[in-house]
Amino acid sequence: ADRHQALAKRRLRQMTRRIDTLPAGGYRVVIERKRVGVVGRDPIGTLNGLYTLLQIARTNPLAWPCLEINDFPDLPVRGAVVRGLLTTAQIDAFAELKCNWLVFDSEDFYRLAGVKAQAWARIFADARHRHIEPVPLIRMLSGAGALLTQCPEAVEGRTATDFVSLSGDDWAALTHRNVIDTASCPIRVTISGMPCVRREDYA
Repeated sequence: ADRHQALAKRRLRQMTRRIDTLPAGGYRVVIERKRVGVVGRDPIGTLNGLYTLLQIARTNPLAWPCLEINDFPDLPVRGAVVRGLLTTAQIDAFAELKCNWLVFDSEDFYRLAGVKAQAWARIFADARHRHIEPVPLIRMLSGAGALLTQCPEAVEGRTATDFVSLSGDDWAALTHRNVIDTASCPIRVTISGMPCVRREDYA
């Protein structure tokens, strides 16, 4: 709000009131008889305000209602999981819905080179231009060493550690409903560094 010279004018200064009290991504839209103002708490807020103004304009292009909107996102992460490349129009649609994350699921990420790499670079640039963080989804249950060797900063790892106190020798206390075991990708369970055997040490 303090970066645009027009907002320093006395008749427009009212549009910036209380903008500092809004959280990140917040904005104000003011529609009066002779002027319209969009003021964001930050650049993302300004963009969100413009998208709200566009939605109002599309509802009735010739007669906008006089109103004042103070709004901000309820959730810090708003997004979707999408499969494959998107068009610029599709990214615009997600931006208009005020998404700030897009998780991309594609087999391309495992062999990314040439034309595919250029296409994904364009998509990621388009998303970031609209304040949307593109997140590639890479599935690796084991053998992530090759990926980490090439680009160690590209991956965030998560390790699940479960602490269980055993009062006796009943192994059933180690059984949890959130342990999933399938034939294609078995879950490896270790206790104090010792591997456990399915159906013998855990269920």
